[in-house]
Amino acid sequence: MNKKKTSKGVTIANVISIVGLVLLLVFTFIGHAYISGGETGWDILVSVGVTALSALLLWFMIKAKGAENQLDKWKIAEYAALGIYIIFAIPASLFGGIMQFFVVNDRKAEIKQYATSDLDNIENVFKIYNDSVGKWISVTHSGLRAAVGDGAERDLSLDRFFTDKGISANQGGVNKHIEIQRNSFIINRESSDGIYGIFKAKRSEIETSVGNWNIIEIPKQAKMLDELASSVIEKVNEKLGDNKAYFPRVTQDASSSKYVLGNNQNNGFKIKEISSSLKFKNELSKGGISITAIAIVLVIHLIILFNYIVAHRTHTYRAGMFKEEDGAKAL
Repeated sequence: MNKKKTSKGVTIANVISIVGLVLLLVFTFIGHAYISGGETGWDILVSVGVTALSALLLWFMIKAKGAENQLDKWKIAEYAALGIYIIFAIPASLFGGIMQFFVVNDRKAEIKQYATSDLDNIENVFKIYNDSVGKWISVTHSGLRAAVGDGAERDLSLDRFFTDKGISANQGGVNKHIEIQRNSFIINRESSDGIYGIFKAKRSEIETSVGNWNIIEIPKQAKMLDELASSVIEKVNEKLGDNKAYFPRVTQDASSSKYVLGNNQNNGFKIKEISSSLKFKNELSKGGISITAIAIVLVIHLIILFNYIVAHRTHTYRAGMFKEEDGAKAL
């Protein structure tokens, strides 16, 4: 006689295993996001791949366990699949993201400080820029004021500079020109508009998300922070070029005693990239060991394997004294 218990529809065991697979998918996705720094495409690929491997092996083991013929061969295939599951699927989920998820969350107080430090470093770009531009303007201002002083003479190049820039050759004209330069090139760090205003808004968003430790948003904020650093440096460097910044030295020629137009102080000036010195994103991907992660991974895989554990196994029994009498029917 050939009998096998069958069930129709979704069983409780199916639901339990599905819950385990969903947990595996979610934890791997978030954990891998910490590793990749918020590269969503890779996070989806890895998390779906790990989950699909576990689901495929689970399905195969259940099928092999319930096979109705060639039971010895199916049993070998079943145990081989179980071995692959233990050797590959479990470590893949552990090191594919889940370990990193718990390592990062164990260090969240420390990692928050790195985010704040990186944001301070980005803000310091504005200080470096303003300090440099402020110094150049002061040097130009001093030279121009001397060049329009009582009895001062200017050479042709300096007179042409006054004409081209529309500067009146007196103290009032020089002061007005310098004020225009300050308003054009000094970045107002009190304003909510412009480059600094955009930075302040982004900084507030990142600080709020990191401060509240939104586990899903953290990788996104790490990526945003790196992009913010590059954007700030690009915009600050563009500011000098776009406004055709020209801060010449004005000096008195020793031989003629005339004031002459010297070199442009900001020639070749650029704020250097600071991305390599930022630590927040790197700290998210920094490896480590978490006992909690190992325990959670084992629990998740026990939940996934529950459907396999309780699945029906086909057995063979002899109805007669010799196997040949009944063919060792499957029951």
